[in-house]
Amino acid sequence: MEKINKMIYRKNTPAEVKILGIPNLGDIVEQYGQVKAEAYIKLCLVDLVNYINVGDSFVKVHVETLGNYIVELYSHLSLADVGLVLKRGKQGFYGPLYGRLDVPTVMIWFAEYEKERTKNMTPY
Repeated sequence: MEKINKMIYRKNTPAEVKILGIPNLGDIVEQYGQVKAEAYIKLCLVDLVNYINVGDSFVKVHVETLGNYIVELYSHLSLADVGLVLKRGKQGFYGPLYGRLDVPTVMIWFAEYEKERTKNMTPY
């Protein structure tokens, strides 16, 4: 996780993280299994929760649920994409958090990112 965070530190757009060539979640599931892919997401989410300081309002079941949802719905995203979404969330890119965080909020972040990523993709 730390290595990917360093790689995306100065990256701010889907196009910038795409050129990093980091594997997508689907490839990780194929090579290492669903549990490993979800484990990476969960580590990122724990980091997010600690950063935002949401206290006990965001519990283990939320992390588990989001880990599963993100891998299932966004398996085409790379680990760098996931890191960028969560980095942007920390920065308030998707709107203010007011000290609270929930599953729908994070899923909205991913949906917004997906819209941006799709809009800016160049056809082959």
